[in-house]
Amino acid sequence: MRMKASATIEAAVACSVFFLSFFLVIRGVFYYHDKNILMGTAYEAAVVHSQKKRSPEACTIAEAEQSFEIAARKRMLLFSAVNLTIEETDQKITVQGIAWKGRMKISVSQSAAVTEPEKFIRNMRKAGIHEDGG
Repeated sequence: MRMKASATIEAAVACSVFFLSFFLVIRGVFYYHDKNILMGTAYEAAVVHSQKKRSPEACTIAEAEQSFEIAARKRMLLFSAVNLTIEETDQKITVQGIAWKGRMKISVSQSAAVTEPEKFIRNMRKAGIHEDGG
């Protein structure tokens, strides 16, 4: 009889270790999923804002931050609070993203250059240089 009881106790310990490991793996997968979502959203915000900066009907930084925060919040699984901050200079747009839940926190930073291809092409045509290099 003692053998049956010890097998039950060993099975209970083994199951608890298995479920704890399973829980930690799932939580780690959710963490890295949310980190990739935040990085992608921050980069998308940087690129879109750098492209909109050169157009006449450019949106404000507050509108862009709010729209990309909503987009990130919809896609994230584990983290509930998201904050994106956009900083712009003449040459570069930098987006800092922070997401948190309890004591866990993700912080990312992405940037994109502000390009003006129209001016470059115009200058190349003025100089007489064509696209084929001739």
